[in-house]
Amino acid sequence: MFLLSQNSSQFSLLEQIFIKIKTKIFFESIPLFIKLLFYFIKIDIAFFSTMYCIVLFNVLCLQRDSNTHQMEKADSTIAQMRKGVLEMCVVAAISSREAYASDILERLKQAHLIVVEGTLYPILTRLKNEGFLSYRWEESNSGPPRKYYSITPEGRAFLSELRSGWDELVNAVSALVADNNQTESTETSNTIYQ
Repeated sequence: MFLLSQNSSQFSLLEQIFIKIKTKIFFESIPLFIKLLFYFIKIDIAFFSTMYCIVLFNVLCLQRDSNTHQMEKADSTIAQMRKGVLEMCVVAAISSREAYASDILERLKQAHLIVVEGTLYPILTRLKNEGFLSYRWEESNSGPPRKYYSITPEGRAFLSELRSGWDELVNAVSALVADNNQTESTETSNTIYQ
């Protein structure tokens, strides 16, 4: 008969009204019925207003979370790209002269590649085990002996291969990004002039 919200307290009040109507106290029930009807309408308006606010809030939060997720994903992808070229950067940092870990970290920092020791040492060990680096110990005037790393002939050949692969990759990605930017700017200008 009436389509109101599915709140159980509302249904129980309606049931009471209909019981009164059924028991022929119809005329006494009309004022109560009208009051309750307005009461239900107010509740429904408040309920739907609240639900609208909740839905709107969730949509905005999801949009913000989506943007945050996109930014986090971009940051993660950039970090993975840096990790992918980090081995080449370490070999390149050592290629001009021998260095110990702090020197290597400083050279990477100057190139805006922030790397921590916990990341650097496994790379140095792996490169040494693969024969691309060698090291020697040297006594230090301040503290324990230092391990100086230098590039081997195999390491120079490895670095040369990495550089040519890097150049090909940069050229391919740059061309793709440039084509994409050009297409987007053409589409934007076509949209503006239409």
